[in-house]
Amino acid sequence: MTDATARLTEAIASLPVPLVALVLWSTALLRGAGYYLLGRLSRGQPGGRLDDWVHRASRGRIEQAEVRMRAVGPKAIILAYPFYGVSAGTQIVAGGLRMALWRFYLALGIVSLPWATMQAVIGIAAFQAVVAGYTPWVLGGGLVLLVAWLGVRRHIVRAQPDDRPAVT
Repeated sequence: MTDATARLTEAIASLPVPLVALVLWSTALLRGAGYYLLGRLSRGQPGGRLDDWVHRASRGRIEQAEVRMRAVGPKAIILAYPFYGVSAGTQIVAGGLRMALWRFYLALGIVSLPWATMQAVIGIAAFQAVVAGYTPWVLGGGLVLLVAWLGVRRHIVRAQPDDRPAVT
């Protein structure tokens, strides 16, 4: 290991987990603000030409979506957050349907903090394992867990009765 790599490794390993989690959390909030803003800008100003066109082109579906979004509200942000891509889409839709900003940020803040903390803890541990030379053990352990999970899933699927009608 070179001297520069050793210094970088020591610097990253010495970062306090709460600081890394705070940086990751603020990044999630900024990214969410960008998605929300993208959704708001895609609809235009309320009563504007773009907004009028959206309402005409949607034939009432936008109004239905707005009613549903108000009913589900911030829970949609919370439930979609763990799923990559779906969470971004939900945040864009929340902006496009003009969810109240304080509700949006409350939901985003609540759900992204545990994720940021988890990413900080696992990320620093993974980095230290890779740098310390434990990569084969970490990959092997992950492979063992994956094979065990697939075996359990296969056993569960085989144990379930097949209720589907036969295709003739």
